[in-house]
Amino acid sequence: MNKSEIRLFQKNPENQAGGFPVSGYRSATGMTMQKKAACRRGSAVVETAIVIGVLASLIFGGLDFAYQFHVRYVMNGAARDAVRYLAVKNGTQDQARAAAVERLKVINATFTVTFPTPTYNTDVTVQISVPRKTISLGLFPGSPGDNITVKATMRQEV
Repeated sequence: MNKSEIRLFQKNPENQAGGFPVSGYRSATGMTMQKKAACRRGSAVVETAIVIGVLASLIFGGLDFAYQFHVRYVMNGAARDAVRYLAVKNGTQDQARAAAVERLKVINATFTVTFPTPTYNTDVTVQISVPRKTISLGLFPGSPGDNITVKATMRQEV
């Protein structure tokens, strides 16, 4: 064996798979593939950063939407409780407001409970408004100056 043949069987630290030599010589194809892999490392980091940014905004936007949906659900229940107190139990506006406030403690936000003048003599209406900026992260579409408003109307029982 001459020296060039001996070099083929020696361990080459750059071309090893599991500690065993894959190839004893460097081919042009192997060098080209190593250069391509080295060039792709930087682009993989950039692509990962872009994808993580998009996914994070989608996740937080979804959470923001879900929380606003929850707040609307709680407000709807509070408005129904207040209007039921006025229509069925013949309560006062203060008692109806107290019933709504008790239900709205869950959302921990600034809210307004109003009793608009009825359109008919037998209808009772309750309206609850919450400013969007107090419950939103600002990731879901809609201007922060908007209010989320829920209205409940019930015919008064006599």
